[in-house]
Amino acid sequence: MEIKIDIEDDEFRRIIQEEIEVVVKASDIEKIDDLVIIVPEKFDEAVVKVSGDESYKSRRTDINRYVMGVTFRDKQTIIFNSKLYYDFDDLQIRFSIYFHEFFHLNYTVNRVPFKVYDKKYLYMSFIELQREEFLAIRYGLKQTKELFGKDISEMFISFIQEAGKGHLKNLLDKEIYHENLKSLIHSYKVYDITFDDFLNEVTSLIHKYSLEIISFCNYIEIYSNYFNLNLPDDILFNSDTKVIYEILKMGTIDYNSEIESKLDRFFLRFGLTISDIEEGLYYGVNYLKI
Repeated sequence: MEIKIDIEDDEFRRIIQEEIEVVVKASDIEKIDDLVIIVPEKFDEAVVKVSGDESYKSRRTDINRYVMGVTFRDKQTIIFNSKLYYDFDDLQIRFSIYFHEFFHLNYTVNRVPFKVYDKKYLYMSFIELQREEFLAIRYGLKQTKELFGKDISEMFISFIQEAGKGHLKNLLDKEIYHENLKSLIHSYKVYDITFDDFLNEVTSLIHKYSLEIISFCNYIEIYSNYFNLNLPDDILFNSDTKVIYEILKMGTIDYNSEIESKLDRFFLRFGLTISDIEEGLYYGVNYLKI
């Protein structure tokens, strides 16, 4: 294992080295000899160098958040944002993020067997796309809770509360999801964008919204003692959309008519009706009262 820490402060470098070594052992990482962990002063530049993606930005302006870590499984490389040390002066916060990224490194993607592009394939592929992040969030939170037991710090509790409330705020923020979705559907209906463009953009939006739900519900379930929230029944955040979390909690999914019906309602909340026809998949685009 190689740990590259490009931070000037000697004390920071020592702390980072020790913390990473502890978490690597606790995570039981495979192929540890090939593992490279990088903690650069300039996170975005390091990610671009490893990935080759010149457009990469760690700042998620639409949801006012920074990426704290990125894992490249094919390169056996993890890069942690130095903001993790400058912004979070708490061991437990950092450990939860370490565990999260180490899970990604060890994760084996469950490929959905390709037959034809039918609804079952589409739905199961969508579930698998969400599953890795669902499990990584869960692993990071649970491992930290297990490692520190009852000695959960006040700062970590505050971090958990603010993260949970932040996800809820984003889920309910009309400007982040509702208006974007309404605008996309309207643009398609008046022929401002093609159906392919609409489908690409709305699929990306559904993926982001699903991750918000998954993150929020994991925080609420695992650290329920630290929350006292009255959850509203919103046009997007409701029993139909929260079902994505419930399905992922099931573990191995036996695809059946009940699962299909739940996912039908899920996608309908985003204006999509999906059906099997002889020619392949049919997508209907519905106006929504948002």
